[in-house]
Amino acid sequence: MGDWLQYFDSLHEQRMFEVEAADFVERLAWVVPLTPGMRVLDFGCGFGFSAAPLGRKVGEVVLWDGSPNMRRRAATTIAGVANARALTVEPDPSGEQRVDLILVNSVIQYMTAEQLQRWLAAWRGLVAPGGRLVLADVIPTSVRSYRDLFGQIMFGLRRGFLVTALTGGAEVRRYWAMRRARPLTTFSRQHLEHLAAAADFEVAFLPSNLTCRTARLSLVLTPRLTETPRPADGRRQETAGGA
Repeated sequence: MGDWLQYFDSLHEQRMFEVEAADFVERLAWVVPLTPGMRVLDFGCGFGFSAAPLGRKVGEVVLWDGSPNMRRRAATTIAGVANARALTVEPDPSGEQRVDLILVNSVIQYMTAEQLQRWLAAWRGLVAPGGRLVLADVIPTSVRSYRDLFGQIMFGLRRGFLVTALTGGAEVRRYWAMRRARPLTTFSRQHLEHLAAAADFEVAFLPSNLTCRTARLSLVLTPRLTETPRPADGRRQETAGGA
């Protein structure tokens, strides 16, 4: 992920990023209940554009990104969002308060499978009992890159960014050059299920992706229920594993 971190450390803001973030939150709200009491962690938050639309629906938004540049920009973005805060160090299950929802949108393609496995274990420790982890914009092994480009163009057409989507601009051209040099990681459904099970999650694949890249996958992971020892009265109790 090192080369991609360098890329994001030098990434410049585009209006389209903000529009995509709002679109993601809108789609998310259709499949995951967003309530005023929820604490949400946006892991890999980028410029932090999700904070404002999320903040209007939930109690608190916590943001973190692996790129120092993105963390700085996110902190600036959320200056006017009263219920949002940006972490300066990576989330730690031993120190960070648990959250009801973890969003990992368009992130794991920049990880290796081993890195994803380590983070799944960390996210498992961060999510509260009854909470959810959403992995969005996951690239399946069978998807060709031109389908991502097509989805981007169609989104630009619908949202008034067609010229940017077609011509790319300097930033988008640099992204595709980087992608050719450092291909993104792809995952099969079976591999995702295996990794999730190893981290003690149940998996549900959504019917469609939560972003404009329709060929990609989104899935919701929930902590598995594990039995606790029977109390003295003999009745069995269940709780979310790891709670």
